[in-house]
Amino acid sequence: MSCGVSISVQPRRQCYSEHGFATHYVPSRRIPGLMERIADLTNPTYAQVDALIEAHRDDSIGPLTSPFVGNLRVALDSAFKHDRVEDIFMDLEKLSQESEYENVRQWAKKTLDILHLRSPTSLKVALTAIRRGRDSSLLEALQMELNIATAFCVRLFILKPVALRG
Repeated sequence: MSCGVSISVQPRRQCYSEHGFATHYVPSRRIPGLMERIADLTNPTYAQVDALIEAHRDDSIGPLTSPFVGNLRVALDSAFKHDRVEDIFMDLEKLSQESEYENVRQWAKKTLDILHLRSPTSLKVALTAIRRGRDSSLLEALQMELNIATAFCVRLFILKPVALRG
């Protein structure tokens, strides 16, 4: 999951933290050392593992804050409240032209540009998955994601080539 678009490392860290997926950031170069220290523990406790993570984390990224506050957050919630992709597009189009706030108009236009690059089917599948995932456990949501990815791969790499040959 990457907050819906391909984003750089700093905003990705913010996204993971903001949505409760992560509490610490450990740079990839420190992971092997962290894993070795954890493996050296005999019957590790939560407190011991937490202390090791604390010792390996990177605080140089500063406080994690979201750019989606104020009028931008209101616009985001309003546009994406719908259960149909077409309704989301209509709201984003309206916001991109009629919002009284310049930052909202720019955000809506950029969001529309990004969404127009995506397959309509994939947008509808993703929206449905997000709506269903809201009432799912983490395990159920991850299983659903795996099932969706598998279905897309089967269709793309198996069914389409067979159809083209036949």
